[in-house]
Amino acid sequence: MFGISTAALAIVLGFTGWARWAAAIESIHGQDVGSVLGDIGIVQVNPMRDVFISLIANVGAWMVGVIISYAGHDPDPEYMVITKQFQGHQKAWEKMQAVMKSRRQQVIAAADKEIEDKDNAVKTRLGSVKTQMDMSTQVEIRNESIMHDWRQSVQVAGEVYRDNIVKASVANKGQVTLVDKETGRNITPFDYKNMNLNLRAAV
Repeated sequence: MFGISTAALAIVLGFTGWARWAAAIESIHGQDVGSVLGDIGIVQVNPMRDVFISLIANVGAWMVGVIISYAGHDPDPEYMVITKQFQGHQKAWEKMQAVMKSRRQQVIAAADKEIEDKDNAVKTRLGSVKTQMDMSTQVEIRNESIMHDWRQSVQVAGEVYRDNIVKASVANKGQVTLVDKETGRNITPFDYKNMNLNLRAAV
């Protein structure tokens, strides 16, 4: 780029120098005619000086342009193209991120809903199990109450039965004999009366 600008400057300087030289020569020829005022009002023309000053002025303007161009030039000519590509990729990435964020939120919401449903199902099942356990406990308590009442009834019935046997043995002395099942010996009605009732054996 600098070489092209330098070549263009050389061409411009060549045309400018030629034009300035031609103008100076024409001015010199115009001064060949005498003036009634003598040397008054005559401008001394120096073609070399005029051409040199003009060329120096053009070179100065060129140098100012070069300095301004260098100060404001882009060190990376492809920066704008790359920047445009980057902006396009950034927009595509942001769009993809928005889609991924939306999908991620949907997945999280679905997972939270599933967890909540399962948690509610577990709570419902635990409530049902607790109800069944409470019912089982109540049944056990009821069974124990029934067994307790049954044992008491058997105890009372056994004692009544024993009292009746003792009374019958005393009333029919010599006709009713009481025998201990374990020892095989005869026992008196009073011994039988003092014996403990074995309810389990009776059951």
